[in-house]
Amino acid sequence: MSQYFRLDKIINSIIIHRQESENGNYGNANKHIKIYTKEICKILNQDKSFSILTELIKNKYPAVRSTAAYFLLPYDKETAEKELASLFKEGNGIGFNAKMIMKEWKKGTLKFPSLVDGKIIYNIVTH
Repeated sequence: MSQYFRLDKIINSIIIHRQESENGNYGNANKHIKIYTKEICKILNQDKSFSILTELIKNKYPAVRSTAAYFLLPYDKETAEKELASLFKEGNGIGFNAKMIMKEWKKGTLKFPSLVDGKIIYNIVTH
């Protein structure tokens, strides 16, 4: 499977997650969190340059940029924090989400996903 196909799949799942969250369809929203999280983790396991995240952080959709910034925090703190700060004034919960990510990151309690035997596991990453 090409990385570009995965990139489209990730972007679509992030956008669907955001739309379903806004519509109150949390079951489908949670399904799409799992889809994009698993895909991003698979790519990060293969591509240690984190090019997927730098590609996603340039996306036109704020929800995609917010997600990319969250995943990028442990690898490029400066770029990720800058992007999250730029999203603080966004509507539809994106600004609030960016603020909460930064708050938990600065407290040292933010959890990040990894794949263990095909399952998503969340761990705190210290910085």
